[in-house]
Amino acid sequence: ITLEDVALVPELGANLVSTGRLESAGLKITTENGMSTLTLKNESIGCAIRTSMNPYLYEFKRPKDDSVFVTKSNNVVFVTKSNKITDWTTWHQRLGHLSGTYMSKLTPVDVEISRNEISCETCCLCKARKQPHIGKDQTRIDEERILGLRKGVIHSDLMGPFKTKTLSGCKYVLTYICSHTEFSYVYLLKAKSEQSSFFREFKGFYEKQSSSKIKELRSDNGLEYFSNEFQDYLRSEGIKHFTSVAYVPQSNGKAERLNSTLLMKARAMMFDTNVSEFLWGSAILTANYLRNRSPCKTINFKTPYELMYNKVPLMSHLKIFGCIAYPLIVNKDRSKFDPTAEQNCIMIGYDEHTSIYWIYNKSKRTAFRSRDVKFNENMNFETNDLPNNDEWF
Repeated sequence: ITLEDVALVPELGANLVSTGRLESAGLKITTENGMSTLTLKNESIGCAIRTSMNPYLYEFKRPKDDSVFVTKSNNVVFVTKSNKITDWTTWHQRLGHLSGTYMSKLTPVDVEISRNEISCETCCLCKARKQPHIGKDQTRIDEERILGLRKGVIHSDLMGPFKTKTLSGCKYVLTYICSHTEFSYVYLLKAKSEQSSFFREFKGFYEKQSSSKIKELRSDNGLEYFSNEFQDYLRSEGIKHFTSVAYVPQSNGKAERLNSTLLMKARAMMFDTNVSEFLWGSAILTANYLRNRSPCKTINFKTPYELMYNKVPLMSHLKIFGCIAYPLIVNKDRSKFDPTAEQNCIMIGYDEHTSIYWIYNKSKRTAFRSRDVKFNENMNFETNDLPNNDEWF
């Protein structure tokens, strides 16, 4: 169908066309029992199914192309195409609202990202902060950068407690960041005392992956770092422990900046897709996953992943946090005439080293991993229910 005398609105996030114009152009639209059939010259070109989330919201699919979605309300149809989307806004959301400056430094090998930056209201609302009063002189910046690039230096901090517990009952966030690669690690804790056991887990994993021994641990003066058992362990491993000045968090600046980045990313992603607060743990883990695959100024705009694993990270698998997901139902859990995918699901994270997604099912109130899953990044819904499972998130 060709429509003439249309207006071009670049800022509009979707194409807008009335059903009257479509019918005048020869398209026949019939609606019955929540399903609209679109016919052109006695040939069906697709159907639009009313969603359970909104009686005025229809999901449109056409043969061999499930990438077109239509929203129909008051005799108006919105059409947007999302097959292999490369527009700036979508990738901005997929990357956890990464700034335009850093997005321009991305050079992924498996996707092409538009350079046409668009102002993001979510970033304006969720990333506002005070401006520094006095800037550092260049000599001090260079000294800090040289110190930061030393191998075997780990910075750590612990955030919390958060008011709302995660799906697994966690209230704290423990972070470690490698000064040499800027690669960061995040763990969710139920109690501060778990820091010691998580450091052991982190140390074993980090030293195997980086082929570098931990020589120094830099943290604040939190009591979780000063238990006799933890201090004895550091001495037995030959790890020096340096602490910041009491009540001066700026002296543990690298870890504090990491915390700020993760919180801003998580806040923007949760606000953007309107997910419930108990999913904050998933949002922070996802923010860290995306940060490790985003350019970093202190390492000449390379990604921490690239320095850690000596290869450019792939990005074609990235999806918008909180978008609608349709994970496959395995054969043993369904009959031959049941739907083959689950409903009421959203994407809440990634498996660290595989193309596997973490999915949250609103109806069952459970989180699980899935490899075979399709997404609708044009819709999201609020998961304002209470969890009852004890999964990783």
